[in-house]
Amino acid sequence: MRLIRYLLGKIILWNEQRTAPTPLTRATEAQEALNQMTSEWLLYEFNACPYCVKVRQEVRRLNLEIQRVDAKRDAEHKKILIEAGGRYQVPCLSYPTPSGIIWLYESDAIIAFLRKQTA
Repeated sequence: MRLIRYLLGKIILWNEQRTAPTPLTRATEAQEALNQMTSEWLLYEFNACPYCVKVRQEVRRLNLEIQRVDAKRDAEHKKILIEAGGRYQVPCLSYPTPSGIIWLYESDAIIAFLRKQTA
């Protein structure tokens, strides 16, 4: 079973590289504003998770600079995800708001949020 998971993971990562979208181009000021807005955002992920790949592809397409955190291999971030976010599920986007940190789960919800923020 480990061999199958290993091979599937390699296939998923290879396909992610092969199908990487072309990033959107924006005016310098607009890109800098987006970079500043997303500077404190964290994407909790597993490297070969297909749902995480889906979100990473959209982050690339939208040309966003969001810090990625490996919640599988980094025990500290795994603990934060469970304790602060409330569950051990990826992908999860955390971002600050005036009322506190928001923990957004589910790839489709994350993608919809990212598209709304960049519209």
